[in-house]
Amino acid sequence: YGLPGSDAEIAAHRLIHLEEPFRPAADWADWFARCGLPPPAKTKGLLMNDYVLVMQAVYAGQGIGLGWLHLVEHLIASGYLVPVSQRTLVTGGGFHVVWPADRPLSDNIRRVRDWILSAPAPATT
Repeated sequence: YGLPGSDAEIAAHRLIHLEEPFRPAADWADWFARCGLPPPAKTKGLLMNDYVLVMQAVYAGQGIGLGWLHLVEHLIASGYLVPVSQRTLVTGGGFHVVWPADRPLSDNIRRVRDWILSAPAPATT
């Protein structure tokens, strides 16, 4: 197949779609909308219900998937994965740390909470 020469050409390649019923995530329709392009049908490509399976299929050369930067940047830096576009999709989504107000946090839970809260915010390009 080779690398796509433009964002529009990505639609002609096999796309790997993530569809988790209980945890919605940005998908190819979102990415193509960001590009101002119509999304291809989900019937073109592979449909997976787990992000790890998506990344395994990408790594195995089965198609192009949407990577979560905080999970794939080291794979890109080491050459295991290659970006097919310079475009990124910033969702504005985030993680929330919650706990019951009527229970004190254990030391271990407090350490995990503090570690999560100390993580740098992802780049927004």
